[in-house]
Amino acid sequence: MARSDEPGAASVEAVLRQRVDELEARVALLEGVVEAIPDPLFVKDAGHRIILVNRHTEALVQRARAEMLGRTDAELFPAEQVEGFWEEDDRVLRGEADVSERLEQLQDADGALHLISTRKALGHDPRGEPLVVGTIRDVSEAHRRLDAQAARARTTAVLLERLTESFPMGIALFDADGTLALATGPDLRRMGLTPERLAGEPLEGLAPLWPEVVEMVRGALRGAVSARTLQWRGVERFVTVSPVYAADGAMAGATLISQDRSQQQAMEHRLAVLERMDSLGRLAGGVAHDLNNLLSIMLMGTSALRDALAAEDVPAAAAHAALLERSIDRGSRLSRQLVAFARRQVGPPAIVDVGRDLEAVRVFLGSLVDSEVDLRFTVPTEPMRVHLQPGQLEQVLIHLVGHAAQTAKAQVRVEVEGRRLDGDPELRPGEYVCLRVHDEGPALSQEARERLFEPFFDPDGRGGGMALATCYGIARQAGGRVRAIAGPDGGNLIEVLLPRTREQPLRGGEAPAPAPRTHGGVRVLLVEDDPVLREQVREFLQTAGHRVVACEDGMEARDWLEAQGFDVDVVVSDVVMPRWTGVDLAGFIEGRVPVVLMTGFIGDRDHDLPALARRFPILDKPVRPSLLLEAIARAVPAAD
Repeated sequence: MARSDEPGAASVEAVLRQRVDELEARVALLEGVVEAIPDPLFVKDAGHRIILVNRHTEALVQRARAEMLGRTDAELFPAEQVEGFWEEDDRVLRGEADVSERLEQLQDADGALHLISTRKALGHDPRGEPLVVGTIRDVSEAHRRLDAQAARARTTAVLLERLTESFPMGIALFDADGTLALATGPDLRRMGLTPERLAGEPLEGLAPLWPEVVEMVRGALRGAVSARTLQWRGVERFVTVSPVYAADGAMAGATLISQDRSQQQAMEHRLAVLERMDSLGRLAGGVAHDLNNLLSIMLMGTSALRDALAAEDVPAAAAHAALLERSIDRGSRLSRQLVAFARRQVGPPAIVDVGRDLEAVRVFLGSLVDSEVDLRFTVPTEPMRVHLQPGQLEQVLIHLVGHAAQTAKAQVRVEVEGRRLDGDPELRPGEYVCLRVHDEGPALSQEARERLFEPFFDPDGRGGGMALATCYGIARQAGGRVRAIAGPDGGNLIEVLLPRTREQPLRGGEAPAPAPRTHGGVRVLLVEDDPVLREQVREFLQTAGHRVVACEDGMEARDWLEAQGFDVDVVVSDVVMPRWTGVDLAGFIEGRVPVVLMTGFIGDRDHDLPALARRFPILDKPVRPSLLLEAIARAVPAAD
């Protein structure tokens, strides 16, 4: 083993000593550079601990370097100042700003306040850990030299900057001669209109960037106020420009406020989605409750029916089968209410005289309410006609009067009148029939009135369900609206507006067409995507004597028809199916083969529902077997 005093060991020690000397020299150089920087300098780690300062920092805060190193701002400065320091530190550490610049207040060890301008940037130590590297400029003396007007302007700029940080807007101030005095806010910064770029810029300097604004500012300097929606690089901005007057009435300049409409629209869309999801959640819960009750009844009834059949008790089996049919009818009503709320009901509308139909159901409406409820009607003598599907007006009246009359010992007034709308933000200009139901019960809150027509919403214990939601769907599908407002004399007022028509209804007294004679032997192409339902309908039609070919969607049916040369008597098709819908298929074969459509919901496609119902017979699901046979017989009359 070599001894330390051997030439090789001495050589290694000399090399190490040289490297240490070089490192010490570099450290001394860096320390000299840090000390020579004319502004106060600091370095903090991710935990806000101070790990480096220079002599100018010591002089500014009136604290020795040893007192600051290893400590956080919270141990050295007032809490209200530290909050601002750390807020900017964290922004830098997250990489949200290449260089952060901010005006802040700093209290030194003697209690004196300094107005400082800090510049912070992200750095890293030799291990790669993030650091906040910053410099400070004490602008207190320069600030004190400003006169009162300049001081107010600077304070206003800072406040505007902080205010606009919370909103997607920008604010610009122009002097009386058109010089840009201030440009602040995130919206202008996104456009590149920063204070650094535009400070002192004359009005004409904006022309290459935003020429429309130049004309608006010129108008404001002449005393005009203007507001326009402008495009800037594909983004909509709502811009308002107004004149500013001095205390003596002289023109002082102009203000510009720019707001990014896309962010506002996105926020409104998110809020609408949240409200819609909340409404759908209540809808799903209410439907699940009612549907589970129906399924329970049907399961119990099915079990009882099976037992009765096993015991060959025909009367009991028939009774249980009738109970199952009533349960199916209840489920069908629930389905129709959901479809009405979704505004996807099918069938041609009729011309309905609201006043005449109201007179026809007055006695029935009176039987719905408690004897202590004073139910009054005001109906005009002139016709008040609207387009509605048969039975829809009665639905609306029953639901609204029933809801209003649940307030005990109250008066309920039902009124019908004509109304002209020209500037309504929701409805097209024109004539409307207004149906109002006014109760004198406890007034609902504004929030409850706004949500009253949501499915299963129950604001006051009157039993939230689908009734009022159904009224909403009927009114919207007819091109109108329904809303709840505060009654003029207290209580609550529900107002339904429906587009008025001057068309004459069909003459009454016409005998209905006789039901066709049901016959067998019809060649039926059945199109249904649900495999269980498809098989049940196929077996039922075959039992009735028809010949049936079944396809699972519209595209398969189209291919079969083309291959067979349309050799079929009638096509019975579901509407809502994958790939090709029943509407697509019906349009493809219209005029060559009769079509019967089955559905309870038309889907999200933009169909003209009344026109569709005039072209093809449409059966509401669940379809009664007798009605299906009748529809086939009407489509393919029996040969004499």
